[in-house]
Amino acid sequence: MSLPARLVVLLVASPAVMFLGHVVAYRGLSAAGRRPTAHTSAIAGIGLTFLALAIAAIAWTWTDAWRSSWTAAAAAIYVVATYGALSLLYLDVVNIAETSLHMHLLLEVSWNDRLSLQRLIDKYGPAHMVGERLERLIALGQVRRVGDRYYLGGNRSALRIAYVVDICRRVLGMPTSPPGPPGRP
Repeated sequence: MSLPARLVVLLVASPAVMFLGHVVAYRGLSAAGRRPTAHTSAIAGIGLTFLALAIAAIAWTWTDAWRSSWTAAAAAIYVVATYGALSLLYLDVVNIAETSLHMHLLLEVSWNDRLSLQRLIDKYGPAHMVGERLERLIALGQVRRVGDRYYLGGNRSALRIAYVVDICRRVLGMPTSPPGPPGRP
């Protein structure tokens, strides 16, 4: 099998291995007493999987890739770029599964075909949803809670991303905050 074919085989298998890495990371973090979220454990799983992929790629392509330093560099760039794109896709799927109200409602209805509208509203109403999101932000270290007040936490990575998104929205001419009540801009 040629060098490119071997790399493609490894990369095609990587989403399934990412899932296994995600399982290992989530269960390992839980067993260690951490409170992992779907996102943090997915990122840890993606990191574990990348290490395994890099080791497998080096072991399986060593003789062909290192015939030329240009071939080795091109193979490394290809693997990192493709794995990075697959990682983003995996995180998108995790994000949809974790945060999509549409997805949650579909699953609730499929699991319990006799749910009332009131029960769904109680579970997915604004107060519940805000509480769930705040708990995720606390678990990620983005926010900390003191009494009944919330403050920025030490981990400000999502806030930095939000600032970049805000700048992009301004450049595009899009609103940077949700619309206010009627009569207010």
